[in-house]
Amino acid sequence: MSRTQQQSFIAAIKCDDASLTLFEHWLDRSWFTNTLANRHKRLTSKHRYSSLGKMVAVRKARPQTRTQSTEMFVYFQNHGEHYTLQILSEIGQGQYIGQDDEGALAAVPSAATAFNLVNANNQVVTLDHLAGDQPSLYLQVRGAATVKRQLRDNPPVYSYADKHGDAVKFDLAILQRNVAAPNTREPYVVWIEPRRSDEDDD
Repeated sequence: MSRTQQQSFIAAIKCDDASLTLFEHWLDRSWFTNTLANRHKRLTSKHRYSSLGKMVAVRKARPQTRTQSTEMFVYFQNHGEHYTLQILSEIGQGQYIGQDDEGALAAVPSAATAFNLVNANNQVVTLDHLAGDQPSLYLQVRGAATVKRQLRDNPPVYSYADKHGDAVKFDLAILQRNVAAPNTREPYVVWIEPRRSDEDDD
């Protein structure tokens, strides 16, 4: 097994307890005729404005039947101290998380953007340093700044870039370690098992 494979992994990725997705799968298509023309592939998270006037994570109740997860799954391919991030889930399948022509994170066709994984102590880490399977890490664009979150006014939706905004951690749920580059002809599927009748409502 190569060193690259030893340090590579597959994980679900969230931000602030909300799954990541793309503008085109989260916003009404009418936004792309003018305000967000050609911005379909930008990365966002599943937050909505609440009645209190703030963004809250959108969650779904555990299904009654076995259901395919809609979380974003990413292959973190190691290249020494940095990683390229390839989307494996159906949303954005086969594309990479990278920067568009304005520097915002988006699903792009090539692995032109690499990232450092940075812990709370501002240290660059790789899979070897991640003892647990649910780390919260900053993403730093290689040779540039840490990824930050911006809240758009119209429509009210988050986007991510390294230029301005609030620094945020990304929550990972590592599903497989020491993984070779996967076959991207089929989406990476995780199933959510149905709720058992003997489980409490809490």
